[in-house]
Amino acid sequence: MILRSITRAVGVVLLVDGISALISPTNYLRKLETGTPLIDDLLDYCAENPDITRGFALLEASLGAWLTLS
Repeated sequence: MILRSITRAVGVVLLVDGISALISPTNYLRKLETGTPLIDDLLDYCAENPDITRGFALLEASLGAWLTLS
């Protein structure tokens, strides 16, 4: 019972996060920059190629919907 609640909560978080990344992929990634060079370089690359970000966001939102509804 508690595991079901946890998976649904994680699903909702993934769903909302994925939808926000779908709406504005460049701004979403700029907000995630932390100052770590390797991570920031990866985020910059994805921000310059928003189609990659949209693909990952669609996957994340789909996973979130599946977890929420299962």
